Amino acid sequence: GTMREAALKLLVEYDETSARAICRDDDAVDAEYKRALEGARAAAADDAGMLTHLLFIAKNLERMADHASQIAREAA
Repeated sequence: GTMREAALKLLVEYDETSARAICRDDDAVDAEYKRALEGARAAAADDAGMLTHLLFIAKNLERMADHASQIAREAA
């Protein structure tokens, strides 16, 4: 399942192992986000509009992981 699905499941049925996995996954997403930023800048250096879209998409995906991680912490 996804981090989102796992986080929502924690609200109904807490599982410490799942909560820890979500937090670890968030760290991995943060690292991917940094790589995505570098790639977007390189790929769309001459296209400000495209760069803006790519950065917005990457940031929103990173924020979804942050929200799932926050649910895992609060469910504990």
